[in-house]
Amino acid sequence: MDATLKAEWDRLKQFLREYRGTVLANAFQIEMQVDRLLCEILFPASDDPNIKPEQNIPLTKGSANALRNLFDEFVLKASTMPTISFGYKIELLGNLAKQIGEVKAVVPPSLIKTLDNLRRIRNNFAHYPVEFIPKGLVGEQTLEIVLTTHKAQYKIDQAYIESTDAMFQEADEGLKAANEAMRNNLSREQNVTLREALGQ
Repeated sequence: MDATLKAEWDRLKQFLREYRGTVLANAFQIEMQVDRLLCEILFPASDDPNIKPEQNIPLTKGSANALRNLFDEFVLKASTMPTISFGYKIELLGNLAKQIGEVKAVVPPSLIKTLDNLRRIRNNFAHYPVEFIPKGLVGEQTLEIVLTTHKAQYKIDQAYIESTDAMFQEADEGLKAANEAMRNNLSREQNVTLREALGQ
């Protein structure tokens, strides 16, 4: 390997290390936003700093019962529960969007698809090797970054990076908007105590 190609190899190796870290960190942030949204859907206002411990979270008997049944079906009795993976959280969010009209209004199928694509990208960078493949004639070679999975190869070029960045931005904006919308929807509920809502 000539000195020019070796310098390019070292530059791309450093770039890839940083980019892989960025993808994994961004995916972690997105997963945390999914967690917050799931909690907001299933346990409305449970993290609202304005609600004092002695106050009751406003719920209706019907909505509390529906949330309880959904939590039971999708979490407690789910056959895929040994660990709650990012993929399972995305599936749960999609199932809740199909079942609850207000969630469906703020979590469109396109957001679920984007989240699943980001999960796949995160898994690819976390678990599969990346190769630097020389291209061109000896003395004029450039290096191509290729991520190889058991299903496909992905060329990590500027177009791939821009596409992935756009997906992260779309997911971030969509989840923030959904979280805010779900929190704002609390005002629609009647002020019934949690004990009454759960029929106790």
